Amino acid sequence: LAVILTLFMAADTAWALTTLQPPRASSFLPSLFSQQQRNKLKADILNLSRGTERGLTSTPAQQGELLNLFEQLEALNPTPKSLKSNLVNGVWNLEYTTSDSILGKGRNSFLSSKAKNPILQTINVDELSAENAETLDCLGGLFKLSNKVSARLEPKSDQFTEVQFQTFFVGPVSFDV
Repeated sequence: LAVILTLFMAADTAWALTTLQPPRASSFLPSLFSQQQRNKLKADILNLSRGTERGLTSTPAQQGELLNLFEQLEALNPTPKSLKSNLVNGVWNLEYTTSDSILGKGRNSFLSSKAKNPILQTINVDELSAENAETLDCLGGLFKLSNKVSARLEPKSDQFTEVQFQTFFVGPVSFDV
């Protein structure tokens, strides 16, 4: 099984997953320090990932560095039950992934998007569903084609889930997995 790491930015705010309740007075300084650490890690992840075309051109060294940054950020997650949090719900812009299928590695050059257009992921933890969607510039941009996949989320814990792809859509054509 391949490790899939994905970083998302909310369409309306870069750090939607770090929305916190106001800290209690006694925990204000540690909370502020943790928030500053998270913000720095997020900025480092975004800066490094943006030079990799969402992971499409990442080197093993970049992948290792990103994995390390993700692990550090995960350890500071202020939301211990992420899959039970409505903070995860929404439309997210995919910034980095190690998933070859999401990146379109090996895809016919006719359908290549080369990270020009955003890949949007819609997540709904209440319905345990997700969808990745992108618009491909085909034949050098002569026409655009919608490409998406719907998925079912299968929680393995309050923080982790397996993703089961259900239906692929290429333009008006769809087929079940």
